[in-house]
Amino acid sequence: MDGLDLLLVVVLVLDALQLAPALAAAAQGRRRRSRGEHRLAAYSFRHAGLLAAWATVLAIPPALGLAGAVGAGNAIVLVVLAELAALLAARPVLVRLHRAATT
Repeated sequence: MDGLDLLLVVVLVLDALQLAPALAAAAQGRRRRSRGEHRLAAYSFRHAGLLAAWATVLAIPPALGLAGAVGAGNAIVLVVLAELAALLAARPVLVRLHRAATT
């Protein structure tokens, strides 16, 4: 395993670890729903879905690189581009979710 493959493994593990906050947000949503805080529960569930969806999408480039479907160098470039796209796309979505939960 060369350095690029090791980096892809690290990225894949970090993407998998992003599922932990998604599970925590879903648990928070269940607690909020049981307390009758339906608007905040909806926010938590949508946040959990967003985290889980992006963790899954962001795991695709390193998985393709490790499987040999694309070269390791190309997979690293895809990882960086996907992370930047996620960062830029997530902010407005989170702002909209927060507004909907607090107004």
